[in-house]
Amino acid sequence: MVWLEMTNQRPETNLLPNEWINKWKSESPNEMPTTWEDLITLPRNTPKK
Repeated sequence: MVWLEMTNQRPETNLLPNEWINKWKSESPNEMPTTWEDLITLPRNTPKK
């Protein structure tokens, strides 16, 4: 994704890969985003481990 942004390319879809969401959702107390775009409302603070 970073490379696409650096080279002014657009991703094929705006959705994050389900594999990525499923891999990391258990690590976050917040609901995982489903798109590459920033959320309109910020999630609550996540405590540092």
